[in-house]
Amino acid sequence: MSDELAGIVLAAGLSERMADAGPKQLLAFGDRTMVGHVVAIIEATTLDPIVVVTGHAAGAVEKALAPGRARVVRNSDYREGNLTSLRTGLAAVGAVGAGAMLLLGDMPGIAGEIIEVVAAAWRGERPFAAVTVYNGAAGHPFVLSAAAIDHVATLDGGNPLWSWLADPTTPDVLRVEVDRPKPGDVNTIDDYHRELRALGLTDPGPGPDNP
Repeated sequence: MSDELAGIVLAAGLSERMADAGPKQLLAFGDRTMVGHVVAIIEATTLDPIVVVTGHAAGAVEKALAPGRARVVRNSDYREGNLTSLRTGLAAVGAVGAGAMLLLGDMPGIAGEIIEVVAAAWRGERPFAAVTVYNGAAGHPFVLSAAAIDHVATLDGGNPLWSWLADPTTPDVLRVEVDRPKPGDVNTIDDYHRELRALGLTDPGPGPDNP
């Protein structure tokens, strides 16, 4: 049985709560952009293949990614919600061996070791799906088996996958417990500055290119 586990990075969002800061994927994060920071972490793991799904400001986001293992696919329906980006990513990886891990391009605090812990747990038990649980709080990354990937095609609504996987009563979802705080995602300017501080990175402060 194959241990191949694909990685799908969702980076197509509209950044609607970022005021005038522009696409959050392009915010400065150390010597990279935020999406570049996240993808570099994922490329250092055993996930393979890796697909980054772009949508809003796709050209600029793609230019922000350094050459590496990840390949980029565009979601032309990104305005219709995250589920369309997930489907685009799943279609791009095609027939996966073990399954696919879902990651967020706006979660810079994700750690490579957590990705590997979740991947190892899933490979060991091969459940329908898996969710990471940080000190009791469900969060990303998620893992979907091939059967769960087929199930995604039947879903509708705003964020049905999250509701389904995070529900502790959903059957055959492995809850991988990790002893650390849940990493935050970046939806607002305050979130951005919080994540910079949490990771010990220099905050560029306000300016023409930074909020």
